[in-house]
Amino acid sequence: MLELAGVASSELRWFRGLFGIDRLMEIVSVAHPFRFAIVPMRWPLLPDYGCFARWPEEGSSFIHPDDRAIVTRVIPSERIFRRDHFDDVYYHYSYGRIRFRLRPAMWLKIKTEGFDVGDEIETIAEGMTREAFVGRIWGMYYIRRKSKIFYRLKNAAGNPVPRLYPAEHMRLIRDKAKVLPGDSHHPQPLWSGKGDGSLPLES
Repeated sequence: MLELAGVASSELRWFRGLFGIDRLMEIVSVAHPFRFAIVPMRWPLLPDYGCFARWPEEGSSFIHPDDRAIVTRVIPSERIFRRDHFDDVYYHYSYGRIRFRLRPAMWLKIKTEGFDVGDEIETIAEGMTREAFVGRIWGMYYIRRKSKIFYRLKNAAGNPVPRLYPAEHMRLIRDKAKVLPGDSHHPQPLWSGKGDGSLPLES
């Protein structure tokens, strides 16, 4: 007999879809020859982050049929994707405006640093070697040879910045509407209306 030890139907469907029923019985068999048990799977806490540095061994069957064109353009790569939720069959991933769905598959889970694609940031200046500017994150990459996340930025004009930035070289821009006004009083300059009229008009 097959005994389901407190397993949700979604978990059973996941095992069947990934391994097939024969493989499922092999996985869950216990010492008694006529009893089987399934240990409840511990689902990951979402959202989480990771990358597909190589193509999964499952071939392409793990990709949602409607998302194959998208997925084959973005993996394998060092891009760090956000895994947002699970609908009992597919995990839903995002990368900025990119969205796609995958069945459970092996990936490299990565601990993030509080940044995400689309976040507005301000870089931190360092003397004459690094200029400070306001921009937006439009790429997140896990560089395995350095075991480190690097970010690709666009400046305020929307132009890509050539170099990659680590987290310690930038900070998130918070809600600046909440910043209190300064308490210093600056006198308003007065104009008498007289002048030589030689200054060019402002554009």
